[in-house]
Amino acid sequence: MADTSAKKRAPAAILIVEAEDVFSECLMHFPAGRYALLFAVGAAEAMSLVESRSPKLIILPTEGPTAALAEVLGEINRANAPILGLLEKDTPDATPPEGITRVVYREDVDKITAVASELLKERRKQPRVVVEFPIKLGESGSGIARDLSASAIQIQTAVKLEPGDEVRVEIGWGDEPKQFSATVYRVDRTLIGDFTCVLHVEDERRPIAPGEPHDWTEWMFPYHGTGGLTFADTTLAVNFKLDTDTHQAIVALCPTGSWHGVAELFTVSEASAESNVLRAWQIDASPTNPFYQIAELEEVHLEELIQLRLRLSTDRSHWLTLAPEISGSRQ
Repeated sequence: MADTSAKKRAPAAILIVEAEDVFSECLMHFPAGRYALLFAVGAAEAMSLVESRSPKLIILPTEGPTAALAEVLGEINRANAPILGLLEKDTPDATPPEGITRVVYREDVDKITAVASELLKERRKQPRVVVEFPIKLGESGSGIARDLSASAIQIQTAVKLEPGDEVRVEIGWGDEPKQFSATVYRVDRTLIGDFTCVLHVEDERRPIAPGEPHDWTEWMFPYHGTGGLTFADTTLAVNFKLDTDTHQAIVALCPTGSWHGVAELFTVSEASAESNVLRAWQIDASPTNPFYQIAELEEVHLEELIQLRLRLSTDRSHWLTLAPEISGSRQ
């Protein structure tokens, strides 16, 4: 088995300040294998735990002795954790005080755990891009990156990993490979016998003081003229969006080299499983000549429109099929 240099990593910490009843409920809701619940009896202990444990979520009352604590914690909150405030009165439209991300009525336990779960799932708030490029795991393991966001990367690999493992990942972008540590969040076996793993990447962001210099390098294939990004791999960047109000679809691509092929917008009937091609284009594109098209689909009923897909091919035998980013009030 390949050496992945994996080791178990501490669960994500959740800090709860003063609210013992909420602490008890969260103990039952958040599994100990993935989360470590911390309790602080006052402001001093809360500040100490934030500095030493870098919690991923902070829950505290918005009134009483901890009313002004959120702003103080924000100054030392290196992990940039969201803060969930607990209200003494049920005020649905309450505006969160300074330094607090969301507020919830203290007696509504179900809402507290639901909002806490939402705040913890950072990947939902980050743009996700479908990708395909090789990676290295540890000393001799390897895999393919399939999905990328600011806080997570999904990979396909033959290396057997377990949730909680910490693994060193290397991406061969630019003049020097990029290396970083990631924590295995979920592992699923695929139909062909290897594994699909979701790896969480440590958030290295932090506040920068006025006048403080900070340098970094980012690598990406250049693309332009697409108006956005839905998919990217080593050959092309694609923007595929659908507006259900205007019945318009944007299809745009910018390749990394010369790209000659076909693009088809189609839907699939659930009854027959046959594809219905709505629009098709022969494309001759290059990095200096990207393809951009707005398709008017007024004749397509909404029920069919939301099943819209885009497929791309250079030989009509191997197809890349994508789902659109959907906007509009009717979805």
